[in-house]
Amino acid sequence: MIFDGVLYLFDAISMGRGHSETFGKGMVAASKKKNITLKTVCGDRLPMEFSNIYNAVRIFPETVLTHEIYQKPSTHSDKVDEAVRQYVSILEKMNATLTSQDILWDYYLYRPIQLYAYVEWLKGFSSDTRPRLVVNIDVYVDYYADWLQPLAKDIQALKPWLRIASASPTHPKKLKNLLGVPTVHMPRPMEPTKDKIKYDNVIKVGFLGQPSTLTSFDLLPGVAKRCINETQVSFIINCRDIEYEPNCLRAKIELQALSKRFPTRITLHEGYLEHDHYKRIMSSLSGIFVAYDPVSHFENTPSGSVIEGLAVDTFPISIEGTSMVKEMRLFDIETPVATTQTENALVDAVKFLENNHMRLLSENKDALDKWHQFQSYDTLFEKIFVECWE
Repeated sequence: MIFDGVLYLFDAISMGRGHSETFGKGMVAASKKKNITLKTVCGDRLPMEFSNIYNAVRIFPETVLTHEIYQKPSTHSDKVDEAVRQYVSILEKMNATLTSQDILWDYYLYRPIQLYAYVEWLKGFSSDTRPRLVVNIDVYVDYYADWLQPLAKDIQALKPWLRIASASPTHPKKLKNLLGVPTVHMPRPMEPTKDKIKYDNVIKVGFLGQPSTLTSFDLLPGVAKRCINETQVSFIINCRDIEYEPNCLRAKIELQALSKRFPTRITLHEGYLEHDHYKRIMSSLSGIFVAYDPVSHFENTPSGSVIEGLAVDTFPISIEGTSMVKEMRLFDIETPVATTQTENALVDAVKFLENNHMRLLSENKDALDKWHQFQSYDTLFEKIFVECWE
């Protein structure tokens, strides 16, 4: 594989936090091994101390209009043109430095309207100077078709320079049918690590995501209370950034009371977890709640918690019908699955993990090797530099 250009990694919002930090640092290390020049296209939200680490190209302001438009195009028709113009003007800051040898990869499209801007921006280049662009569409909800279908002809015309990809196993077929172009199933690399903290014969289950009813945070007090009485499982729960959901605020208060009553069974973290601390906690866990509402989240890609967890043999506890469960089954990985988004079902999934943990580690070994091979930087670079353009 020979690549003489620059690989630009887009992350306009979140680089430097959570999974983005792990992924970004991994991309930097992997590109150096392959002698690939990598630059990160980002914005003002990237902490300044990360600029040199990521070879940052800062072009995005704190607020971008495209990220505020959520629903059908007709809902915000008066804002769409303005948002596209703003986004194109931001992208044009890079024009003077780009060449036809370069490849840009937006690894997580936040809003469909960004694709409008990418199409308009690419059309502004001559065919002999136009860079190539890969866009990951990992989140897909029903109204996205209203946004994407009008772009089909332009995307087809730009096929030599524009490719659509997705980290979801189910999206490529759907997007190909919608847009009329091949869609690549893309890995979200996270190499396995040998830094797993040794178990002390206690099953630990964590919640390290965004507390909300979407992620079942409101059910955790009941789950924890029952598991304290019915199992030997202990819990590590992050209560950061509780939004204005009354059920989640009540859940946090209940968890605070439980942690005082059972300090050896429930550990709470109420602030932002620094990256190294987050990794240490993840590596100490047997399971991690990724218990998304299957109605709202059934078409979304696996979360960073799934990818980072499996890298250290921490099994996701998911809910039947979500893309996390579909992804695990695609790779024949057996994990604890709650049949519904209820307290009883989540308790049953935790009990399953406690009773089957050593068996899951043993019997999933070949499947996890297959997963890790796919979720590797070697596979990613093969996709970006070769498969996308075949």
